[in-house]
Amino acid sequence: VLHSAMNGSEKFEAWESLKTGKARVALGPRSAVFAPLENLGLVIVDEEHESSYKQFDKPPRYHARDTAIMRAKLEGAVCVLGSATPSFESYYNALSGKYELLTLSERADGAVAPEIKLVHFPKSAKKSQNLSQPLFEEIEKRHASGEQSILFLNRRGFAGSVRCEKCGFIAMCSDCHVPLVYHFQKAHLRCHYCGKVADTLHTCPKCGAKDLTLKSSGTERIEIELGQLFPPDDISRMDLDTTAGKDKHAEILKDFQTGKTKILLGTQMVAKGLDFPNVTLVGVINADIGLTLPDFRASERLFALLLQVAGRAGRGKKQGEVFMQVFNLESEVFRFVAKGDYEIFYNYEIESRKELFYPPFSRLAKIEFSGEEENEVASAAADFAKILIRDLDPESFDILGPAPAVMAKLKGRYRHQILIKQKGTTLISKKLFRKMQFEFRNESQFATKVRLD
Repeated sequence: VLHSAMNGSEKFEAWESLKTGKARVALGPRSAVFAPLENLGLVIVDEEHESSYKQFDKPPRYHARDTAIMRAKLEGAVCVLGSATPSFESYYNALSGKYELLTLSERADGAVAPEIKLVHFPKSAKKSQNLSQPLFEEIEKRHASGEQSILFLNRRGFAGSVRCEKCGFIAMCSDCHVPLVYHFQKAHLRCHYCGKVADTLHTCPKCGAKDLTLKSSGTERIEIELGQLFPPDDISRMDLDTTAGKDKHAEILKDFQTGKTKILLGTQMVAKGLDFPNVTLVGVINADIGLTLPDFRASERLFALLLQVAGRAGRGKKQGEVFMQVFNLESEVFRFVAKGDYEIFYNYEIESRKELFYPPFSRLAKIEFSGEEENEVASAAADFAKILIRDLDPESFDILGPAPAVMAKLKGRYRHQILIKQKGTTLISKKLFRKMQFEFRNESQFATKVRLD
């Protein structure tokens, strides 16, 4: 086993075992693709669609899935990409004959696929602030019969933001362009990006009003609501806050596996990889989270996530049910999720990708500029955009931007970005990009004051 939480001696021992052939199987996250195996015959990339396979925050920047494919090719090995919801790029390659498509039409052990139902939350009867009456009744039914339920909400903490109803002030992180999240148990506000902590607000620092509202619920608030409806000892919460301690993750899962707890509430930690035969119900508290992100892959990623969490239900002899609380019922994504058919969703979504010329029909490259002074970052990005427009053939490339990043400020650094869309077969060589970087350093007065990634 190879992973980043191992200490130096553990990593050395594992590396040495693989190098000498004492161990013949390497298991781990993305860096395991570099394991020193001799005579490599097989590389398996499980859940190949996961965005976490891409390391972009520090060098070396690579995509572990693509690296696995190339390593297998170079060593004459077989590479298997596994997923119930493949990335569009991989599925497109399979349909076009670049990869071989192997389809599993049945669930393991003959289990029946769960029935997925949508609950239009705004118009549904409510049992509590975040639980609809239909979902509550299904949880109650399982609780009474001794069966188990998994509840999913892709947001931790108690509330996503604190807002003044009088003047509209929102408590923001001073180092990141994001609202501070309220945590009830710690009684503080916390940034989930840089970790900065601030005291809980009781009055608005802008207008002095006491009319503060906690907006958008997280797993901490849902746990409290559930504890008012069911025995608190029957409920466990699994997110970054509850699994921070040593062996906490394993303890929570063991309690659920043995039946000590009946309801497991969590973030993405409960969405994948869990196999509990007694789970017959999965409830999604807010299925819309992530749908409106300014990302052309937003629908694809949400569809994959919801189908993954739905797959936790009915893995035993009993058929499972999935209840998803939805706000935007008009979105086509939820109609396809309810059908549980990846192929239908792919055929629908791929048409807009083709029309707008986004991957897999083109390639995208992002150039990011960051620095402590916003005007310097914006000016540097504009200077580099001029060089791109001058040096790249407009018939082969579109230059999009520069523009502020989705998170315009992160950990005290302002960020602007440029997207390059490749329209033809012409590629940007390393030599050409180095030339443009050289021109940037010579022509822009801000080149030495910003970081270019």
